[in-house]
Amino acid sequence: MPLNGLRLTLSQHSRFFWCTTRFCLLTPSTRQRLLVSSNFPSSIPTTVLQQQRTIFPGRPKATIANSGFTQKKIASTGESRGGKMSDYKALPDSLSNSHLQPGAPWGFVVVRAVYGASSDSAWTQMLDHLCSSVAEALELNGDSVLLQKFELTSIQDEAKLNGADSHAARRAFRAWVADDLPPRLRAEYLEQYGGTTQVRAKLLSNDPWHDNHPVERVPPRWQYCLFVDEDCLRSLSHSSQSPTVKFLTTNWEPESTGAPTETFTHDWIGGATDSGTEDVGWMFLDVDSIVHAYDRCIDPYNWDIFYERPYKSWLDDPNTAEEGARTRE
Repeated sequence: MPLNGLRLTLSQHSRFFWCTTRFCLLTPSTRQRLLVSSNFPSSIPTTVLQQQRTIFPGRPKATIANSGFTQKKIASTGESRGGKMSDYKALPDSLSNSHLQPGAPWGFVVVRAVYGASSDSAWTQMLDHLCSSVAEALELNGDSVLLQKFELTSIQDEAKLNGADSHAARRAFRAWVADDLPPRLRAEYLEQYGGTTQVRAKLLSNDPWHDNHPVERVPPRWQYCLFVDEDCLRSLSHSSQSPTVKFLTTNWEPESTGAPTETFTHDWIGGATDSGTEDVGWMFLDVDSIVHAYDRCIDPYNWDIFYERPYKSWLDDPNTAEEGARTRE
């Protein structure tokens, strides 16, 4: 398949993984794989889909850079679903968000938190997985318009982000949003929020989302980001499953203005308690579920519905991770 449709923008960031217990976030093809190979109820109706990942011949490799932008596109094959409804309900309408000027792209920003020559190849491989996953999901639905509008932006800054935790990744993403979003807002909304200076200050803060927050009314591209660290790159070696990234929200008040570090509790990664219900501001996400996650997060309340706190054994063998999830339910 020629590569003209999917744009990859590199500026600074990246990361990923999968969860068998969070069934509602999985794509149809991923759900089918789980239904035929795991303990999910076989009574759930599903169409038998092709299991093999699509390979795109001649895909250009992502440029590893600290600044500047590169783009790569994947062309639609023009295949349709024969009149079937798209699996993505909210995403098409989000392209015409009333707060944004026309032409804004969709797609998550990815923060890179691991650097060095030994990680460059794996980082590029992760970007390829992210791109091919989106292309495969949209081709399956015949969503050529969504494919053309997709843009994956990568944030990379070795000096500031090498070894970064979720707090540092969130701050880097907020800085990117503060630069990218204000020029995209319609003039009347920019004025409503107090002008460019006030909007940027709000976007850099850890204030909760509400009607007066400029990010509360825009699509997920400016609300959530993906985060790739060494653990995520190691998930590339799990041949039996999709790679994994970390999925962060900016609607997380515990973030401090200083330089916090992750707290490791007995069973969980991050947070201050051993409660399985504590929201630590991020969770693991299957690379194959990116488009579905974006579509779900267009409703900002859905984060609380599908959030699952990351536990320490998540990136272990899939069977071990699944058993760990069951023992915590």
